[in-house]
This record gives sequence, structure tokens and C-alpha cells, in this order.
Amino acid sequence: HHIQENKLSSSPQNSTTNVKPGRDGIGEFRLLRVHKHFGLGAKAEEMSIGLREMVGADRSKPSPEWVIITNYMVDVDWLLQEWPELVSIPKVILFHGQREDLQNKRLPSSFSSHLMLPEQTHGIRYGVFHTKSFIIGFPGEVRIVVHSANLIPQDFNTKSQGTWMQDFPLKTLESSRSPFEEDLLTYMETYEVRWKGSEWKDPKTKEIRRLSVSTLRDYDYSKAKVRLIGSAPGRHTGSAMRKFGHLKLKAILSSMSFDEKFSKGPLVMQFSSMGSLNEKWLRSFQESLSSGKKHSVDGGGYAAGGSVPGPEKNVTRKFLQQYYHVWGTDTVHDRRRVSPHIKTFLRYQHAVDSQRKCQEIAWVLLTSHNLSQAAWGVEQKGRFGPQLFIRHWELGVLFIPTASGGISQITTTACTPAPSRKRIPLPYALPPRRYGAGDVPWIWTKQKFPLPDIFGRQNYWDDAQS
Repeated sequence: HHIQENKLSSSPQNSTTNVKPGRDGIGEFRLLRVHKHFGLGAKAEEMSIGLREMVGADRSKPSPEWVIITNYMVDVDWLLQEWPELVSIPKVILFHGQREDLQNKRLPSSFSSHLMLPEQTHGIRYGVFHTKSFIIGFPGEVRIVVHSANLIPQDFNTKSQGTWMQDFPLKTLESSRSPFEEDLLTYMETYEVRWKGSEWKDPKTKEIRRLSVSTLRDYDYSKAKVRLIGSAPGRHTGSAMRKFGHLKLKAILSSMSFDEKFSKGPLVMQFSSMGSLNEKWLRSFQESLSSGKKHSVDGGGYAAGGSVPGPEKNVTRKFLQQYYHVWGTDTVHDRRRVSPHIKTFLRYQHAVDSQRKCQEIAWVLLTSHNLSQAAWGVEQKGRFGPQLFIRHWELGVLFIPTASGGISQITTTACTPAPSRKRIPLPYALPPRRYGAGDVPWIWTKQKFPLPDIFGRQNYWDDAQS
């Protein structure tokens, strides 16, 4: 039987706390709370939240007027169990990436669902809709949430995940456009291949309401504390090459100045799945992540590895072995036994304190992007000149000091709090430990392991076959 699904399908997580998204300091980047069976203490979970806090259903917000949900995998029954108020919201737009999730599923009448398959929308094979976000229209403001979890109980209860959220008010006559607004609209306009907008009758005023991508222009994003990095399927040419994927990240980082101390700082690429890579592409990707100007293993057993897909042919390539480091090193947030589904990319400087625990970070990206050409894009010579070829829809948030409203330094939570310091709750330690002689990368296609996991299983498939 499915041990994880049956025992962990609901979310009896630790007691919730009201979170004020968008406040200065540590309020924007959070880990997702995991199931109590992991036995994490209050200290480990103090910078963690649950689904209801993410969406404002914890009594911290009024009832939404509309919601846009985007996710690769959606278990609607579980979602309505965790967020029953969703059925009372006048309009819910659901973009999803797996056909079978909603097949023969009767949705509430207020829902409209849109299957996003790049092969259908763009004629691009092997692409997926991988973005994970909520856009929630409250009276007078909108909440943007970007996170790393599929909308399934396993992801929210038994995986290391991250989220960011911030609320934005309606524009006034004094409001102007911001870089974040252009990031958001440029990305969301790619959804118009499937959705031109929705109309419904307001239950209170009886007036006809309309929601479309352009509705998002109504809000003032000038206080955004992050930038958005999106990917969208297509062969992007000209200036559009710098609007998506790793070239978008490169464009933003290239426009910034970083202290010279970061020029030789390590890059960390932490992800849960790896595509088929080659050395040329990896060098190009590293170049994008190195941009910027200078100025002076698991509590879920082997079955949990299903969220860390790495075929043997991809992870055993010889040139990759030098880059591998161990996941299970976190002692602050105690995610050593909670397998990673979170994806983070960052650059940091070695210890800045006497105990060599406090690490300063130049920038950090929390995203849905895994390490693949399909997600980040590959530069090619097209029929009409250079192009960036992307197969997936993805979305991430980039934390940078200059976009953080008075925050001049980003650090790990091992650093002591300070007014000008944003502490990021990374679920792994910096510096990570390099693979030793006995360490091997996880291979999800491996048929049998020499020792059983905590459930007595000796391969990833036991759980699915039993």
C-alpha cells in the first residue's frame, strides 16, 4: 500500500502563525512546513509556513475575489480539503501540466481549467508546464506567491520546499510601472496561447467582472522586493532572448554591481532533477550565473526519490562528478532527512564570522527551474539568427540586495539578525560538503539498493508496486 499517501494525505502540520508577507527582513522567503512525523522542533520550523498561510486562508486576509493557480501536478480533492474556501471564491482559473490530473474530474462551477502542453501550444515535444504559483485577487490588492511544490500531499508534507509571497495594492495616479511589473506581465502574457480572459457575475453587485492578464496592470508593484525569472516555450529571438530563461537571469545580474569579494565566490546549483547536459551548455549557464559588475538522506525512504528524478545516463556523466555535493548538511532548519524538491541557485562568500558559520550571499534564486536545457533554454543558430530555445514553462524569484528596500546584505540564518540584513532560510548548509569516496548520486532508475530504507523497501518502485 502507499504508506506516504495513506498516512500523510492530510496536513496535520504544526500550529500555524499569521505571516505578514512583504515585511522587511525574513518575511518573504519561507520554507514549507513538513509533516509532524519528521519530529522537527519549533526552532527548525520557525521560518516555515503552510498552504493556508500562503494563500491567506488563515484568517489573515478577507475572502478573495478571484484566484489564478498554476502548477504542474494538481490533486484537486486534496487542494479542496486543505483550502475548502476555494469553492466559495467567485472565479478560480487553474493552469496545470498533467492531463490525467483533471481527467473525468468534476470541478466546482466557478473553476475554469486550462491544460498547458507545449507540444499542443507550440509544437515543442518534451516540454512541460512546470510553474508553481498563486495570484490571488483580494479586495484592493493582489498577492503573488511563487513556490516549489506540486499541489499534492506528498510535496507539501514530506519534501523540502520553499515559497515567497508579497501583497501589492491597486495603483494610484502617482503609481508608475516597475521592473517587477514588466517581469510579471511578460511572463503571464505567454499564457494567452490558452487563455484570453474570463468573465463572471459578481455575486454581490451582480455586475459582470472580467479577469485577464492585463488585469495585473492594475496593481502597484513598485515595492517589490524581488525580480521574476520566467521561462516559456518557444524559439525566442532578438530582444526576447533576454526576457526568459538563463539569459534573463544574466541580463539582470549583468546590470548590477556586486562587491569584489563575491567575484571568486562559489556558485551553488541545488535542484531536484537533472536533464541531459553537455559541457558547452553548462559553461554557458555558469557564465550567466557569474554575471555582475564588481565594485571595490531522507525520512520518506527510497520512494521519496521519485521527486528527485535522475536517470543513470544523466547523472553519471564524467564531467559532472567534480560538482557534486551532499544534501544532508542542514542543522539550523533540520531538513537533513527531508528530501529536496526545492530549487535554489545562488552565489555566496565564505564565512564572514569568527565561527565560520555565517555566509553572505550575493543573490539567491528560488525557482521551479531544475538544471536542464529544457527549463533554462539553449542558445542556437536559428533560420533568422540567434535564438534561445526553451521547452518548459517555469517561474522563479530572484532576491538581490538592491531590490530589497533598505536591505544591504543577504545572509544565511546562521548569521545573527540585523536591521539591514535579510536572512534566507536555506534548507542546506553553506559551504556544502563535497562528495566523498563513498558518496554516489541518486539514480531513480536504479533497480535495487543493497540496504532497505526505513520502510523496508529496497528500490524506488516498491511503494508503487505494492
